[in-house]
Amino acid sequence: MQDRIGAVNAAAYDINAVCAGFVFALLTGAQLLAGTETGIAPGYGLVIGADTYSRIIDPQDRRTAPLFGDGAGAVVLGPVPSDRGLVGGGAATDGGRHGDIRVEAGGSRLPASEKTVYEEMHFFRMEGRRVREYVTEQLPRAVQEVL
Repeated sequence: MQDRIGAVNAAAYDINAVCAGFVFALLTGAQLLAGTETGIAPGYGLVIGADTYSRIIDPQDRRTAPLFGDGAGAVVLGPVPSDRGLVGGGAATDGGRHGDIRVEAGGSRLPASEKTVYEEMHFFRMEGRRVREYVTEQLPRAVQEVL
């Protein structure tokens, strides 16, 4: 996108955090543009989020197929009056729960092979109850911190 819009004096990078990717990118962009005294790169930023779950969802998996689809959105970040803009935000992660949401093969840890494709290891898998428990534990705390 940087090339396509001709943003030759801009930095560009990818944040891959599945569902939370857009939120992580938004918070990161806002912090980078936090102002001339505290921000690394004052000015404007473009945050684009895009998910293509249709490539990794097992259409037969009734636990995930109805919940996840393809989508995209974008936001321009820049200076606004003090009574407008991003009020705050937060994020929580727990690397110990990496098995709760996963795609078992196709990455550097377990590259794609005939065996991994045959065993359908390239589909998105989620332990819904464990994810719900984590979200119901973390989200109220995050909301309180922002408020």
